[in-house]
Amino acid sequence: MTSRWVLPSVCAVLLTAAFAVPCAQVVGGEQLGEVAGELLRYLCHQRADRALHVAGMPLALCARCCGIYAGCLLIGLVLLTSETDRSHLLWSGITVVATALLIAAQVMLEMGGVMQDH
Repeated sequence: MTSRWVLPSVCAVLLTAAFAVPCAQVVGGEQLGEVAGELLRYLCHQRADRALHVAGMPLALCARCCGIYAGCLLIGLVLLTSETDRSHLLWSGITVVATALLIAAQVMLEMGGVMQDH
């Protein structure tokens, strides 16, 4: 596997795990859903009021995190198919890192009580 596959693969796994939680509960696989939910808790606040719902159950990622990972998956797939100019790879990487840093800063500010999540 080349490094070009890393971003889309990781994002696909995260989105699949997020959808596994409500789907597993619908078909009776609660343990699988609990494991996926626990793993994703480190990446998202998982507030049910901010999550997308499938079959009446919230996903294990909020709508914002689903959008971020879906966007990264889309970017990764586009980069996989483009064989010409690779200069945009640097800017794509900078964008992903900047997004991750902004989210981490928000989480730290909320945990420190400096900022409240409304």
